[in-house]
Amino acid sequence: MNKTQLDTSMPSPDEFVQKLAEVEKLLKEMRGRNFSSQHDIAESEKEEAKKLLERVEKQLEKPLQDINDLVEHLSDKLLKYNMELMDLRDALNEAVNKTGQANEKNNINEHLLAENMQKVEELEDRYKQVKEVLKMASDSLAQVSDLLQMFDVAKEVSGTAMTLITSPELIGMIQLRLIRGTRDQ
Repeated sequence: MNKTQLDTSMPSPDEFVQKLAEVEKLLKEMRGRNFSSQHDIAESEKEEAKKLLERVEKQLEKPLQDINDLVEHLSDKLLKYNMELMDLRDALNEAVNKTGQANEKNNINEHLLAENMQKVEELEDRYKQVKEVLKMASDSLAQVSDLLQMFDVAKEVSGTAMTLITSPELIGMIQLRLIRGTRDQ
């Protein structure tokens, strides 16, 4: 700071004394004034403000109690919803576990089904083979039956032939021819 700035910011001692005297004069005037009417007005306003505050408090007391009741009610509901949410979470976890178990069982069942389908195919192949064997056996039985019928027919023919051969008339005729044939020789 330079000297001129210092001089302007600091009053000279004469100015300081003069200003101090002005301040003392103002203080005497203020002390001499009567502020009782302003004091009475301020006290009256203070009382009115207290009454207004009491009225506002009374008017706000019920809404404030309603708000507190509502907060308590909402807290209870929130607690209930939280418990229900936990129950739902437990049910969801159980459903997930059961779904996993069901998937495991499905996988096992799919494997068993594949095995059973393979066994069915094998059984169908065996059934076809047995059917073919039965057809061959049936054909063989038909051939045997045909042979038996032919044997029965041959038996009947041979029985008839035996009857004819063993008949006395035929034997006599054969003997006669034999005798004639031996004579002719």
